[in-house]
Amino acid sequence: MKPTTSKKSIGLLCILVASLFASMVSNRTPVTAAPNAVGWGQAQLVAAGALKNLHSDVVIDANGKTHITWIRLAASTSDPSEVMYTNNVSGTWLNPYIVNGNAGHGADPFVSMAIEGNRAHIIFINFEGFAVHRYITFSASGITPSVATVLSSTKSSTPEIIADRTGKIHAFWGDRRASSAAQIIHRIWANGAWETGTGGRVVRNDGSNQKYPRATATADGNIHLTYLGDAKFPYLIFNGTTWNVSNNLDSGKVKIASLTSKGNTVIAVYSMAPSTHIVYYKQGTNGTWSNRVQLSSGTSYDEFPAVTYNDQTDRVYATWLSGPGDTAQALVAQEINPGIAFNPIQTIDAAIVGRAWPQIETRGGLVTAVWHHRTSSNQPFNVYRIDGNTGGQPVATETPTLSPTPTQPPVDFTLTRSSASPSNNPNVGLTITNMIGNPDQMRVSTTAFTAQSASPAWEGLNTSKTVNTGAGVTSCVTAVYVQLRNSSNGGVSSVQAVSASIDSAIQSTPQIYTMETAPSARPASLEQVQSQPFAPDRVSEKYTRNMTFAYTIAQETGGCSGITRHKAGPFVVNGSSYPYTGFSAFDRFVTGNDSSGTGFEEQTVNATVILTDTLGNQSTTTKQFTYDDDAPVLTAGGSISLPNGANTNVSVIPLEFTAVVTDDGFMNSAPADKRYWGVWVVATTSSTFPAPQDFLQYGDVIGLGDGTNRVDYVRLVNALTGTQSGTRFVHIRFLDGAGNYTETGLTSQAITLQPNYTGLPNYLPLIYKYQ
Repeated sequence: MKPTTSKKSIGLLCILVASLFASMVSNRTPVTAAPNAVGWGQAQLVAAGALKNLHSDVVIDANGKTHITWIRLAASTSDPSEVMYTNNVSGTWLNPYIVNGNAGHGADPFVSMAIEGNRAHIIFINFEGFAVHRYITFSASGITPSVATVLSSTKSSTPEIIADRTGKIHAFWGDRRASSAAQIIHRIWANGAWETGTGGRVVRNDGSNQKYPRATATADGNIHLTYLGDAKFPYLIFNGTTWNVSNNLDSGKVKIASLTSKGNTVIAVYSMAPSTHIVYYKQGTNGTWSNRVQLSSGTSYDEFPAVTYNDQTDRVYATWLSGPGDTAQALVAQEINPGIAFNPIQTIDAAIVGRAWPQIETRGGLVTAVWHHRTSSNQPFNVYRIDGNTGGQPVATETPTLSPTPTQPPVDFTLTRSSASPSNNPNVGLTITNMIGNPDQMRVSTTAFTAQSASPAWEGLNTSKTVNTGAGVTSCVTAVYVQLRNSSNGGVSSVQAVSASIDSAIQSTPQIYTMETAPSARPASLEQVQSQPFAPDRVSEKYTRNMTFAYTIAQETGGCSGITRHKAGPFVVNGSSYPYTGFSAFDRFVTGNDSSGTGFEEQTVNATVILTDTLGNQSTTTKQFTYDDDAPVLTAGGSISLPNGANTNVSVIPLEFTAVVTDDGFMNSAPADKRYWGVWVVATTSSTFPAPQDFLQYGDVIGLGDGTNRVDYVRLVNALTGTQSGTRFVHIRFLDGAGNYTETGLTSQAITLQPNYTGLPNYLPLIYKYQ
């Protein structure tokens, strides 16, 4: 858990003093020294080696223990990087642990951490570019990682994660699900799981490229967010259900911002570059901001600010890089009494060749900063930390102080799982051994809790207990949490956990397509002889003119037992890896000659895919289509009319038509003489009706409403006509749901496309209709 009022805080307990803004009236407000300055120790190496170590983050938990995460960058961008982690929970520093070996690359930070109870939650961008979450359950005896969870659905960037005062985890990142530019996404973890159904909410889709989200929680339960937008730091407040836009933090040549909070007051330290790079300070409540105060000199290059608040000292601690340029910067820090006074800036580590992205954290008497730097331009980056004493005396040693010996004998135990994993049985067996401290009670839950939690209830000790987890239907990985107590003296153990994979159902749902709507190209070996070999695709998903279908199978959810084989139609597929894309025949197909048309009889066909996992769980997915290989028939005598006339200075025009089209296989709600799914349209410079090949290569497939006789967008310019102005003719064939087309069609009167026309001469989005 981060300090209760840190930049990623859980509880924000203090009240802002009455004179909050009294000394903050202008950019040049005089400041006075606070009574104490931080006593800083010496920089200590966290991670070094032949590979670059960079983009670190730091959290101090409720027991005053420090947690650090960072990226160990792969030597080649063709290889994945590693997310690393260490802590000093046991009193000595944990050997660096690889949280995940599939992280990405990037100049911007792509890892962030927050603490909830005895869990270190880490969010990072993986090698494929998606936001991923994993938590580490820590204790003095070691760490246990969770299964990694992919949070985003599109390529993502610059993640941020915080904990609020209720223990919920809030994750933020930028992705492109809502816009071609990155938009900030927000997702909540509560009660041991991520909220479902949304995949996260878009905070504000304003069309600008959004990055570097920075968030904090206030005592009233609200979440506050800023990020780098288009020449501004937008500012928004989340009330538990809705993001509300408030006054911008600042605007202009903005760079990087950092947030923390005191009570219900949000404190921001941020950088701008009106000429050189300058660091500023603001504070406010619900979007009402104070005047900004300039922290840095304005003559040096100051960048990468970070800020945190300590509720025990009632001080804000800020850090940033300062120097003559962006390649030789010292790490500096400043202690601030919010709204009252500013201590002099302290240089806490001398200038280095390259340095970037410091983070700062505080709790009790400790302030810790982390960053990465290198001592020469031809050496890799290393991660460093430096500790400070809020009382003013330098930290004497880098070795963390061990927790005091408890007055009561400690309670401890070893927890193991006695049941199989993976298993389709939701009952998890627990075995408790190596008990010390004479515990006689226990409490057990499938929901995470802390050692100080009021629930779950205590019960008698059972060293061989079975717990029904109820897991395995919508997810596989579950955990059981156990704590022991000596009811005589009140001594309690830490909360321990075991995980299990309970897989009672297949998670993946195969996607089934007609060959005409399949997302991947079909192999040439599956191309069947058709009466209309140039028929188009991209038509109705309910009809097909092929005897085969396409399907895709995703990977099982992380931690599940995995698909071992599948059956598609009549064929069993063994020994394949997943995800999988395949093609198969329909379960039953009547191959007799069509009694009233060509090819085979029109018929209902079923595509079935059966999955089997390693535990023997099975799922069956079936989708029904209508097979139709008969072409619709256009009765002679139809015509095309031009609502906007035969002269146009726009390259995209509407048209209307009169036609009688019948089809014995395609059905919709239109009258029998309007039995078409849509039209196939192409423009040429000749009145000669084009061959199907020209329609296929240059034309557009346009779905229409049942019986509709108007097309709103017809291109007069394509690769066949060229871009020159002049005479055009529009030709139409009619399509049924399977893509079969009329052998004859309609041709418009001559259309004159005037010189210097406007419109979309080279591109028009295809228009789809699904039924």
